[in-house]
Amino acid sequence: MGRHTAHSEFETWMNSMEYMYKVLNDNTIPENVGFQKLHENEERMKRQLEIEELQRVKEDVRKLQEEAEKRFEDANKQIEEANKRADESSNE
Repeated sequence: MGRHTAHSEFETWMNSMEYMYKVLNDNTIPENVGFQKLHENEERMKRQLEIEELQRVKEDVRKLQEEAEKRFEDANKQIEEANKRADESSNE
């Protein structure tokens, strides 16, 4: 296909792999520390997503409550107007 990776990019990749190998094979670091940190990060992200979802739901409920209150007020106005018309027609 005529495509290849530049030599400098390949060297950078090899150096980073060597560096990660040295980090991961450091005997002073407990073997499970990386997995624990990953698990903690996943749990933190999961909690954050749950909090964000709850905030969205709370906002949706607030909007629904406002709409329900507005409809309730409109219905009461219509009832009052209907009662006034009924009173006026009965007084005629």
